[in-house]
Amino acid sequence: PIRTSSPMHLSHHPRVILLVSVLISAAAGAASLPSPARLPSPRHSKLGILNATAAGVDNSGTTDTTAALQAAIVAAYDAQLALFLPPGRYLVSDTIWANQSNYGSSLPVNLRPARWRTNVILGSMTDRPTIVLAPQTPGFGNASSPRNVFKLHNTGRENDHMNQLLRSVNFAIGAGNPGAVGVFLHGAQGSSVQDVSVYMEDALAGFGGGGGAGASHLNIA
Repeated sequence: PIRTSSPMHLSHHPRVILLVSVLISAAAGAASLPSPARLPSPRHSKLGILNATAAGVDNSGTTDTTAALQAAIVAAYDAQLALFLPPGRYLVSDTIWANQSNYGSSLPVNLRPARWRTNVILGSMTDRPTIVLAPQTPGFGNASSPRNVFKLHNTGRENDHMNQLLRSVNFAIGAGNPGAVGVFLHGAQGSSVQDVSVYMEDALAGFGGGGGAGASHLNIA
C-alpha cells in the first residue's frame, strides 16, 4: 500500500505508476513459477530460500553429494529462491554449475531479463559451509586443462552475468588435483563472490575468471 500525508494523484506520478505495474507483473509471474523438487515446506518459499540439506543434500562430508547439490541449485533457480547451505562439509567429485540463462540476447545488455533471474547461493555467515573436492579426484589432475570446482556461468555469453551471488561458502581442494580451480566467475552487472576462502594443497588456482564491469570480489582468500 502507498501511504501519504496528503492526497496524491497517481496520474501526476509516472514513477509510482511504473512501480505498481512492475509489482503487479512480478506477482503474476511468481504465481506461475514451478515449485522446486522436494521443497521442504511452504514456509521456505515464503522466506525466499531453499534449504539445501532439507532438500536432500548431504552435509556430513562422507557421501558424494554432487548430483543432489546440483539439483538443489537448479531447483532454487527455477523457483527464484536463494539456496542456503547450512554449516557442514559437502563432498563433490565434479564441477558444480550455477547456470544463468541469457534470456533475450537481441536486447541491450542492461535490459536483459536475466537481471531478474539469478543464482544466489548463501552459506551460514557464522559457520561457513565447505564444499570439498577429495584428493586425486578424476578429471582435476591436469594443470594444462583446468577444471572448476564451482562455476557461476551464463549460457549465452560468459560475461553477461546479472546479479549472480556466491557468499559465505568455503572450498577445500585435496592434494592431487593440480588442474583444479576453486571458484570461477567471469561476470559483470552486479555479480559477486563474497566472504569465500579456498583452501588448497596443489590446485591450480583458488579463483578464476575475475569480475567484469560492475562485478566484485570481496573478502576472498
